[in-house]
Amino acid sequence: MPLPYTAFASAYPTKPTHQRSSIYHADRFSKIEEVRVPNFKGGEKELLKKAYADGRNCIMLDRLMPGASIGRHTHETNSEIMYIVSGTATFTVGDTVETVQAGQCHYCPKGRHICSRTAAASRSCSSLSLRNSKGSTT
Repeated sequence: MPLPYTAFASAYPTKPTHQRSSIYHADRFSKIEEVRVPNFKGGEKELLKKAYADGRNCIMLDRLMPGASIGRHTHETNSEIMYIVSGTATFTVGDTVETVQAGQCHYCPKGRHICSRTAAASRSCSSLSLRNSKGSTT
């Protein structure tokens, strides 16, 4: 259930003017075809991805099958927030390993390395990611 406007009042002093547009795009996102990406960024197995970018921001729904991973990469031009929808993922940032479960978030700041976001060996992992972009969905 979406939070009421009052929950955002301190962050957004004026009411957003594009609410209709946002609802329209959310409906369009649900109709985007899922794409299979083998060995994403040098990872193992494949990533299943739905993505929408409007030139300023990008929203992605990613699924990793059991044991699949996303290879090491750097967020050079953006940061990314990943909310784990289902399953468990392991993130490696530098020498730090973090396990994130459904209902938790992982934040990757601009300029940081991520090494193989990996789904658990016995269960798939789905994540919803948000980031600023210049139209890229990769």
